Amino acid sequence: MTGINNINRIILPTSDIFPTLTATGAKDYIATVSLHSSHPEEYKKLFLEKIYQTRKYILITPEHACKLQGFPENLESYRKDEIAKKQFGNVVPVPVVEYVAKESLRKDYSYLNLFDKINHEILLQSYPVLS
Repeated sequence: MTGINNINRIILPTSDIFPTLTATGAKDYIATVSLHSSHPEEYKKLFLEKIYQTRKYILITPEHACKLQGFPENLESYRKDEIAKKQFGNVVPVPVVEYVAKESLRKDYSYLNLFDKINHEILLQSYPVLS
């Protein structure tokens, strides 16, 4: 069992950054209402009153996990939700892979030999999303 009352995390729908999804079956939820507060104590009070105590949250579905991990919305997942959520929780998010690849390819590779430079160019041509 994880968290309080078997709730690991409740993610707000307005969040710009989401925690890592895991394949362990942790009970992660998405709030169905948004909160706004600039003071931490007020935010905590609002969260408990408006979301936690009123149960204004839903369990993350495979569709949510798919979207949070950066996969296209039309991606077909495994039929059983439990297995599909484990699959999505066991990946590196697509936007992270894309960012790391782009940054790696932007580095100065002047020290590479001719063979490596040619391979680097072929990689960029084969995967235009990386350039």
